[in-house]
Amino acid sequence: MKKILVLLFLSLITILFFESIEEWMVDHSFSWTTSKIIPYLLLVIFGFLLSIFSHIFFKTKRVANKPLIFWSIKILVFILPFMVGFAFHPIYQGDFSKDGFQVHHNFSPNDFKNDGLSVIAIPNCPYCFETIKKLKKIKKRTPQLKIDFIVCATSEKVIKNYTKEIGGQFEIRLSKSPNDLAKMARLTFPSFLLIKEKKPIYYWSNDQFGVRAIDEIEKKDVNK
Repeated sequence: MKKILVLLFLSLITILFFESIEEWMVDHSFSWTTSKIIPYLLLVIFGFLLSIFSHIFFKTKRVANKPLIFWSIKILVFILPFMVGFAFHPIYQGDFSKDGFQVHHNFSPNDFKNDGLSVIAIPNCPYCFETIKKLKKIKKRTPQLKIDFIVCATSEKVIKNYTKEIGGQFEIRLSKSPNDLAKMARLTFPSFLLIKEKKPIYYWSNDQFGVRAIDEIEKKDVNK
């Protein structure tokens, strides 16, 4: 019974500190994909161990003589940690994505001056603001990667909150051709462009820029 309680406690701790576990792993050089998977995997392992120990525990009880109830309890105990964890920390579409679109056309706004990752944003966009935290982690993990945060706007006033949040860790600037750049971003913000020789070669929407895409970017020396 003590082992079951310990496993339940560990499952609870994992659920409560789910994001902290993921962030700790990213901060300690684990891949983004591994860091995303591990908390879910821990809950599956805890559920598996709970199923084993509950089998031993209930085998000595009267319920062991009722196979349907016995196996129902085992299955419930096995899936419970993961299901509760998933309820509080669901996997969204695109979380593990890496597939965007190759940019084949020659249309290219005069906004790209660095090879690397360009992020296309618009003013007062909560999703654009939220992605800055992730970008700062990417920059910290891969200092040689050039990151440009380009805002489709014409006034410096509208990017003050972005500038403050970025804190000089990578470049932020206004677009030279905001309408054209917004079209290139397919009017989806934030959008992410891989730049080579000052031309976009690959595009991800926010829903496509998952942990596997980030791992691919970090593996490539896109500045050479």
